[in-house]
Amino acid sequence: YILATMINITDRKIAEHNLSSLLNLRDSMLEVTQSIVRTNSIEGIYRLILKNAIKSIKNARLGSIMIKQEDSLKVVSHIGFIEDNINDFKIPINQSFLYKATEGKLDKTSVISDITKIKGFKPIRTSDNESEYIKSTLTAPIYVNGDFFGIVNIDSTEFNAFDDNDIKVMEFIKNN
Repeated sequence: YILATMINITDRKIAEHNLSSLLNLRDSMLEVTQSIVRTNSIEGIYRLILKNAIKSIKNARLGSIMIKQEDSLKVVSHIGFIEDNINDFKIPINQSFLYKATEGKLDKTSVISDITKIKGFKPIRTSDNESEYIKSTLTAPIYVNGDFFGIVNIDSTEFNAFDDNDIKVMEFIKNN
């Protein structure tokens, strides 16, 4: 009886935590929506989306939004990277994390648990610690009117930082 009660309490605490996380996520997306109505700055909107995504995903520490320019992706917003390393960062689409994770389909949110295993990986220093770099990423495509527009990467300096729940959170953010 005691064991069953403890399991029930544990399940309830997990459910309460998940509900609290969802409510915080909903509030974050409402903040983004209200900001879109009030602002004329697309850069500010990108930054707000990124800030709220990082806040909503438990092991997220940094991230970037990259927009398609011809056959490449250019960083338009970032959090957690050294300005000199990331402001002019441009990468061919076929070398992006999303391209590699989806085998070129660019069709779904994906997790790369250890990006150091990706051929051609080059560490980019973070602003927290120059010797620290991203080790795992949660990457999602951005589509506008059915056309591929760009990518959102939410990153961690830990290996295996993201799980299926984080994918669901990212899907919610992406869809909103």
